[in-house]
Amino acid sequence: MKRVWFGALVALLGCSGPVMTGKVGADKVWRNAEGKAVCPIMNIPVANESKPAAKVEQGGVTYLLCCDTCKSQYDKDHSIIERSRK
Repeated sequence: MKRVWFGALVALLGCSGPVMTGKVGADKVWRNAEGKAVCPIMNIPVANESKPAAKVEQGGVTYLLCCDTCKSQYDKDHSIIERSRK
């Protein structure tokens, strides 16, 4: 049910969540100020860091994605991460 809700939200927002703030952790994973891995597309914490929906690497940084829809968006347009970091 949770993935369906996220999928609907992603569809509604068009995967253009707010600009993300954070930093690269010592493990080279993009994290928020609280140290949690954050989906760079939806700008929300990833529920299960040990089993994320998807994981992508770009520019030496590992990004954990919150759902398959965000992975699909990334696959279509790799620049989506850079745009969300500005």
